[in-house]
Amino acid sequence: MAMTLTILGSGTAIPRPDRTASSNLVRVNDETIIIDLGPGALHRLVQAGSSLNQVNQILITHFHNDHTSDLPAFLFATRSPLVLAERTPLNLIGPAGLEEFYLGLQAAWGRWVTLPEHLLHILELTNDKTSTTTFKNFTLTSAPVDHTPASLAYRIEDHQGTAVVFSGDTSYDLRLVELARHVDILVCECSFPEGLKGEGHMTPSLAGRVAAEAGVKKLILNHFYPECDGHDLLTPARRAFAGEIILAHDLMELSV
Repeated sequence: MAMTLTILGSGTAIPRPDRTASSNLVRVNDETIIIDLGPGALHRLVQAGSSLNQVNQILITHFHNDHTSDLPAFLFATRSPLVLAERTPLNLIGPAGLEEFYLGLQAAWGRWVTLPEHLLHILELTNDKTSTTTFKNFTLTSAPVDHTPASLAYRIEDHQGTAVVFSGDTSYDLRLVELARHVDILVCECSFPEGLKGEGHMTPSLAGRVAAEAGVKKLILNHFYPECDGHDLLTPARRAFAGEIILAHDLMELSV
């Protein structure tokens, strides 16, 4: 089975009728992986034809609300008796500080977001260097990027060598370039248009530069603030990167 990618949320912290916040879905054989759970992600998940109990891995790029606020909603929904009865073990993976973040959710909501220990496994990854973990159907490589002290980008690669990279939120970063070397798809944040760059974020030309330097096959621009509305995002990106460029939208699905 080919690896597939679904953009669940292509937006940001600013509510939009057509763009929910950051979330992506990857299917590798019989394994389902979610990257970030921003507000609206759970509704997009079921719209995409998946369910809570099909999710085997949740990856968190960093702890900002627009990437995490549907995590407690996911945990709360999973505690429903009908859902919990069918729940298989789930990995929650993210930067150092993830367990403390989970304990904070428990402090706020108590048992309503607390899953049985045998069902939820928390894996903290290092924030200061690249690290690699191998799972049944894929290899996960993470690298720190320039956004917050606990920000990671992820590379998901199946055992046939097909790979997709998610930048998370970041500015231009050589560590992201290295992580994305020759990847099939780079899903790269492009928060602002040319001339309006925000701190810790990228513009189209910077995303294109990362893609070109990494030699990726396909670039998907993602994570659009409202400032991007009405601006030409493709032309600046194409000046830097000659490959295929796609503007993300919610529920976009691609084969990797």
